[in-house]
Amino acid sequence: MKKYLLTTFVLVFCFNFSFSQKINSENYEVFIEEVYGGTPYMTDELKEIYIQRMEKVEVKKWDGKDYPVLGTIMLRSKYHPEIDYDKAENFDPNKFNPLKYFFNFNGEDEQILRVYGTNYMIVIDPNTTKK
Repeated sequence: MKKYLLTTFVLVFCFNFSFSQKINSENYEVFIEEVYGGTPYMTDELKEIYIQRMEKVEVKKWDGKDYPVLGTIMLRSKYHPEIDYDKAENFDPNKFNPLKYFFNFNGEDEQILRVYGTNYMIVIDPNTTKK
């Protein structure tokens, strides 16, 4: 019985402290507006593409492996030059906007980047499709 309780406790403990989340769909419009607001790139067709891209992104706890940092990816700041990289002092996994970056959303391989100065990583799975 003690062995069963210990195993259950360990599983619950690990589950509660693991972190992995998709981009919150409630933020989609805000994220699209942040990058493309006031531009001709706000059509319904393009918004659907942006949403599909965001659905391919997941924020996870960093697994300790050596990945390129997020700062190695160019920003989409042409229309809004104030857009800045996510890093330790301003990173919030619940507010991470993947549209700010030139990620390869259509490649064949998964892309993993570490958020500098944090214990988070960004995972882009180009094979994820809307269900």
